[in-house]
Amino acid sequence: MTYDKFGVLIGFANESGKLYNVGSEDPIFYNDVSLQGKGKNRFFKGVGGRMLHATDFSADFAMQSELNKKAGGVDVDKQYKKTEALSCSINVEFLITDNEVSAGADGFSGVSGFGDPYLFLRDDIVSGNATGRNYFPIYAGDQVFNKCYLQNFSVDIKPFRPVRCRASFKSFDPPNSGVKSDLKGLPVFQISGSANYNMSPESFVYGHTCELSGVWDELTNTDSISQITFSRTYGRKEVYCLGSPEPRESLVTNVENQLSIKATGLKQMLSDDGLKIQSGLAIILKNGNGTRIETDPLANGTKYFLDEGISMKSGAYVVNQSFSNKAGGTVESSITLREGII
Repeated sequence: MTYDKFGVLIGFANESGKLYNVGSEDPIFYNDVSLQGKGKNRFFKGVGGRMLHATDFSADFAMQSELNKKAGGVDVDKQYKKTEALSCSINVEFLITDNEVSAGADGFSGVSGFGDPYLFLRDDIVSGNATGRNYFPIYAGDQVFNKCYLQNFSVDIKPFRPVRCRASFKSFDPPNSGVKSDLKGLPVFQISGSANYNMSPESFVYGHTCELSGVWDELTNTDSISQITFSRTYGRKEVYCLGSPEPRESLVTNVENQLSIKATGLKQMLSDDGLKIQSGLAIILKNGNGTRIETDPLANGTKYFLDEGISMKSGAYVVNQSFSNKAGGTVESSITLREGII
């Protein structure tokens, strides 16, 4: 086997923050994959048999502190004192594919029959995001980030380009406490001597291979749409309790979808009260082979379409419109819809 260095693993969501075995209620512990942090071992197993094809990953650690003042000046021995738990923000940019990409070294093994790595994009299926209530373990750079809550995600669709997704998490149990560890890439299975099957172009979702469903033609000309961006944001409030530096939970205060459309026309002009759509809008994600991307989170034969998590239901509002024209160019229009979930 040979290995490429790319990919990010995101695990199943559950209450304990540990991964659950497929089809059972028993947590999975793997002694061969452990990272020392906070005085305890961190165990993680590659989930989904597929990992995210990440094009960009970043983790930002920020000490929450204030200047430690004493009478006469600053305490020279401890100039800053902790005020809250360490803040750890995670950002990952990735592509969507149906490739069976498996982690295959350093204790990770390819597992066929698992679900997929996109569960955090779905609020309505088992091991998914549960409208922001669940959290996930994330493995990247040879580091395990536990108790990661999704803050927001976006899906950007343009013709003849791979569909590009971005997601932001906040980890309340990151690797820290001064643990020394090298940052590494994540090994991925490749068959020795073969072409790079994991990067087969036809397996990725492109803007021009996606399909539109719903009342798009009530908003603009569907054959003139040049870009669609869908995003979901989770408003949160952390609940802290005595005796623990980590929050007991992250309460969801509001969830809002937003859909932005760039095209060359408007079908209706915006009124004072906005425009309410009477039926839903959906984007059907298909790869270059014409295959609609499915999820199988528990590998029990129950399939779900990934794109059902990135749609706008009837009752969403058009809240912003604009159009412009530059000399020698075409009319460009922009339409923004919003939908309140909770």
